[in-house]
Amino acid sequence: MQTLDPARLREGNSSSRPPYFDGTNYAHWKVRMKFYIRAQNRFLWDAIESGYTPPDKPLKEYTAEEIKIELSNDQAMNHLFCALSENEFNRVSACQTAKEVWEKLGVHYEGTMQVKNTKLRILEEHYETFRVGSDEDIATAITRFTKLLNEIKNLGKNYDQETSVYKFLRGLPKEWDAKKYAIQSAQNLEITHLMHCVES
Repeated sequence: MQTLDPARLREGNSSSRPPYFDGTNYAHWKVRMKFYIRAQNRFLWDAIESGYTPPDKPLKEYTAEEIKIELSNDQAMNHLFCALSENEFNRVSACQTAKEVWEKLGVHYEGTMQVKNTKLRILEEHYETFRVGSDEDIATAITRFTKLLNEIKNLGKNYDQETSVYKFLRGLPKEWDAKKYAIQSAQNLEITHLMHCVES
């Protein structure tokens, strides 16, 4: 009989369990958790993005809309707490809103806005100077480039597909010039189709 890996039990790869976070690979977890919460209820994600301030009155005087907003915050916090290991939960257990939980984890693992901006500038420089090594396997280069794009996106900046493909093509060694011009003339310039174009 096959035994289950405890790590796989912790990791939520289903629609009913949030993705598990134990302090490793925060950028990966952040993207998955965002879409997990949005898929549960868009109001829950709004509670994280917009924040929540409880009305200054007894609960029995809340309007139906105020109850709905508070419930969204509570549900969002519950999803976040259920996704965290004990150590990560202890880091944010005193937080009162889902937005506070999300931002506290973000500051801890990504740094303050100043730190994020510094990281983004460094990654943008890597993007602008991207080159494929003459002895580098093309699949490895595409994976490296895609990872760079994802890291930049996680810090809040997006490059459109066509611009990114042109940037990758400009980074190819000179011996790829003929293939480069053929790809540039194609109508579908997307990263997902780049491997097929290069190998064709």
